[in-house]
Amino acid sequence: MSDALAANNPKLPPGVETLMGNCLTHGRRQFVDVLDNFPEACHHVIVELGLIYWHDEQAQEKRLSPQERMQFHQEHSGPVMDALKAWMSEQLEKKLTEPNSGLGKAINYFLKRWTG
Repeated sequence: MSDALAANNPKLPPGVETLMGNCLTHGRRQFVDVLDNFPEACHHVIVELGLIYWHDEQAQEKRLSPQERMQFHQEHSGPVMDALKAWMSEQLEKKLTEPNSGLGKAINYFLKRWTG
């Protein structure tokens, strides 16, 4: 789990596989940084991401095992993230957001690292 900095990708011997997990907070920060210029859109993203943190807090309070926690997030956070990805993609595909604007850059940052 790290930010998306290339230096954080470990150099491993052939045959060894790494599962990369990019930090959701770094993606969220991109929207916080441009909140003043795009308050409505950024607020939407920040609120939706807040649901993911809230779900994680619930999982911790329930003392779920790692497997149960993953299942909980897939059930509760998955739909939120799917909707957020669709919203971000729509902003760019329908040209509702200029890709070179601060908001466009925040969206691109997030989408580029989506899999991680």
